[in-house]
Amino acid sequence: MQCYYVIVTVQMRACTKCGSLITPVLDKPVTTTTTSTRRWRCRSCGGVESVVKIRVPQVFAYMVAELASVNIATNLTVTQ
Repeated sequence: MQCYYVIVTVQMRACTKCGSLITPVLDKPVTTTTTSTRRWRCRSCGGVESVVKIRVPQVFAYMVAELASVNIATNLTVTQ
């Protein structure tokens, strides 16, 4: 019998300045006369261009959410 492991990955947003995984938030839309744009911003350091998409295993994303629920912040060193 063979066992196969499937690693399911999800996309998360991370800040490259402070390394936070839980503080990137999507701002409210800035409406002009013809377009409406939204952007990602880090709540802890205020960076806009520093928020990037990363792919992580789903179990890691779940662990980050569980640690955040007991007030433990998870930071990564993210390079581009």
